Amino acid sequence: MGSRRREPKQLRRGKLFHKLIQDAFADPNDPTFGAEKSVKFEYPPNPNTVTRSGRIDVYWDMPDDSGACIFEIKATNWDRVKYRRSLLGAHRRQLMKYVDQFLFLRNMSVVASLIYPYKPTGAGLVQEIEDYMGEWAIQVMWYYDQ
Repeated sequence: MGSRRREPKQLRRGKLFHKLIQDAFADPNDPTFGAEKSVKFEYPPNPNTVTRSGRIDVYWDMPDDSGACIFEIKATNWDRVKYRRSLLGAHRRQLMKYVDQFLFLRNMSVVASLIYPYKPTGAGLVQEIEDYMGEWAIQVMWYYDQ
């Protein structure tokens, strides 16, 4: 019998934050809200990638099927991440794959947001993150600063 390895603390923390946000969005009376929406890519977003499907963390389908709100949850602690810009770019690319599917292929409006737990304390880093994502029309939300 194989021994079970414990998940790293960072992964456990990320899963807990994920669940916290998804539970906050949950509304059993509104079927347009959901968590873990599977998306099959109708074309490879980038011919160099292998990914053909994904899961949106939290979504809201607009009632008239004209659009969607997409929320990607990231438990990133920006004060502890060494390569901030490269990780930020990875978050953007992941979210934009979903946006492309709705916006260009399904001709739907899309509101895209990234949800992080806390604002970083480093001088200017909040503005850098928000400006970078703003260039891609991605809203940044700081959950505990609401």
